[in-house]
Amino acid sequence: MLDTLLRKETLSQRTLDIESDLYENLIRLSENEFDASVSKIINLCIYELAEKEQVTMREMKDLEKHSVIMRKSALETLNKMKKKYNIPIYVLINIAIKEGIEKLEQKIK
Repeated sequence: MLDTLLRKETLSQRTLDIESDLYENLIRLSENEFDASVSKIINLCIYELAEKEQVTMREMKDLEKHSVIMRKSALETLNKMKKKYNIPIYVLINIAIKEGIEKLEQKIK
């Protein structure tokens, strides 16, 4: 359990384009299932996606702007993935959130 704690680091506020249904699921998970803010869940989803060997682009729909607190290392991770896969950051974020939500929902079943 202790290995899931993250060290403090520089944070910055960003406006992200996130699919509306994904954001609603993040709110639900944050309020009802986990002791974590939406921003913290998003950051962890980014780290989780970075561990994968392959990232596949997918279609985005119903994007909405949301203000999110991002960890410096998560932003750096996104920039590395953008260069590696040649996929825009907003798409990577939505892929990370979608896959992260799926994994979290399996965990609570």
